Amino acid sequence: MRVLMAGKVRKQIKQGGWLSVIALTSLFVSVFTLFYIFRHSVQFNLWGTAEWLMFWQLTVVSVTAVIALGTIFINKKTSKQKATLDVILNDYQDAQFVEADNHISPYIRGTAVDDNNARIDLYEIYQNKGGQWEKERGHLLTVINRHEFYACAINSGVLDEDLFKRLHCTNFIKLWNAVSPLVMKIREEERKDTIFRELEILVALWKANPLKASDL
Repeated sequence: MRVLMAGKVRKQIKQGGWLSVIALTSLFVSVFTLFYIFRHSVQFNLWGTAEWLMFWQLTVVSVTAVIALGTIFINKKTSKQKATLDVILNDYQDAQFVEADNHISPYIRGTAVDDNNARIDLYEIYQNKGGQWEKERGHLLTVINRHEFYACAINSGVLDEDLFKRLHCTNFIKLWNAVSPLVMKIREEERKDTIFRELEILVALWKANPLKASDL
């Protein structure tokens, strides 16, 4: 599922890549040529039809290249936003993820309690001693892994951060606040500080630059 979504996103974002290279090359060549002409041939009154024709052709090429680059940039931004919306909408259609999210939410919010009315710790679920938390452990890892995948895609620029932040800023921060003690223990056990690192980085950025009314 995640591989398919990632492939779809990359395909949409990379559209226009070669056009960007062509437009940049055209702009560079035309501007360089115009600069050369202005520097070495300033006597415009001596120009004939051929010189003026070449000058205007280069000017048109430069302007066209600038317009093309602007259009490509806008189209790539739109494609990235569309790909981001597709990914978000796929969440609501992913029965496995919806089930995992609904089932594990009380444990993440800290409202789930045991028979003694004590809050159930996420680390207890992760350890799954005696196999009593097998289902909950699977749901927990599904939710965290999905958010880590999104964080990685956002941090690498594959998904549109602004759009994702507007829709899920609070959810990401609340999730990380709840699971960060668990993540730290997992890192300590595994002796690997990169576990769920992308999610931590993204949440830190969003906490430092919280969502404002002006962002909506």
